[in-house]
Amino acid sequence: MDLLQTSLYTIYAVAIALCVFSTAMLMGMRGTSGPRFSFFALYLGLESLCFLFELLIAHPSTPLKAFWLSLLMCTSLLIAPSLWLAIRENVEGAPVELSSLHWKHWSVIGAGVLLTLPLLETAHLGREFANPLQTEPTLLAKAIHPTMLLCIGLFAIQAPVYLLKSRRLLRQATQGSSWLSVALLIVGTTWMAGVLRTVVEAFSDRGQRFFALLAFLDVLVTIGCVYYIMRRLTHLHLLGYGCATPLVDNTEAKYAKSQLDAAVRSRIVQKLDKAFRDEQLYRDSALNLRVLSSHINENEHYVSQVLNQELGTTFYELINGHRIEHAKRLLAADAQRNVLDVALEVGFNAKSTFNTAFKRHAGMTPSEFRANCPAPVAVEVQSGGAGPRKQLIS
Repeated sequence: MDLLQTSLYTIYAVAIALCVFSTAMLMGMRGTSGPRFSFFALYLGLESLCFLFELLIAHPSTPLKAFWLSLLMCTSLLIAPSLWLAIRENVEGAPVELSSLHWKHWSVIGAGVLLTLPLLETAHLGREFANPLQTEPTLLAKAIHPTMLLCIGLFAIQAPVYLLKSRRLLRQATQGSSWLSVALLIVGTTWMAGVLRTVVEAFSDRGQRFFALLAFLDVLVTIGCVYYIMRRLTHLHLLGYGCATPLVDNTEAKYAKSQLDAAVRSRIVQKLDKAFRDEQLYRDSALNLRVLSSHINENEHYVSQVLNQELGTTFYELINGHRIEHAKRLLAADAQRNVLDVALEVGFNAKSTFNTAFKRHAGMTPSEFRANCPAPVAVEVQSGGAGPRKQLIS
């Protein structure tokens, strides 16, 4: 066993220990920070499992190598979605449910799992991938390489899609989220190393030393990024930031060099007022900052600045505030109306997301609100965060 292989095993062990320790820390922070870190803890837990499977595959004395490889491939398909959910959880400022994932997300993961079945069927207690006791290959065994390539192809497409979706979410965020941007580097590096290894293995005769160097780079990047993220999150935790308190940067300092004058800011506020109060744009379930900016014909970054500087809120806080106030009126007006119908009408995609947002804004569930408020209610939007702010609905 050469020095590179020994170093790789050691660094795998360090990465596993760091990810497990970080996951435990994040779960411990939930007492004061609410569910802000729950999906990021899941993401780090999945990373630690991937490193464990890679260590078991790489070590020459480990049995069941095909079994560990199939688990690695299945777990890898969960990495990017879990990070995307973690980013949603922070940008939207509210808990995110697994049930909010569309069936298309689950179908890709399910297809990847099915594609690993031929590989799983060949697992044995020996220390090599090939089973020396199996002289005649089965039908599933013949399908191993094509199905593995298809599974890797799914990952090669899936990861960039989620990275782009995550990047768009982070662009919409007005709160400090540099630590989430760093997490994208981990998935990006893993994706690059995995694709490069597949390409090189298919079209070149490079040996295991090259693959070990790729793995070494991947693990080093992960260790560095996780260490930075945990230092950042520990600092925020000690400062007392919770889920209900957005991590908003100092507004004046953030926009000190902005060329957006008061007249333009006032114009954007008026357009936002019209879009939400008169046109009820918040009822569009596909609404995001880019769509909103295009609708009112204003620069996306300017709209983000106005939301943060003039209204003291975030994009998702704003639209959820309007949606919840509209939902209150509907719930109070018709005691027999289905809660899911109300949720869909005001712009939510799922009942679980609606219930979570409603309880966060109103302090009670929709059913509790309906029971305690049978009469129609006045419309008033409350935005999160501290300091005076303007209201878009009166």
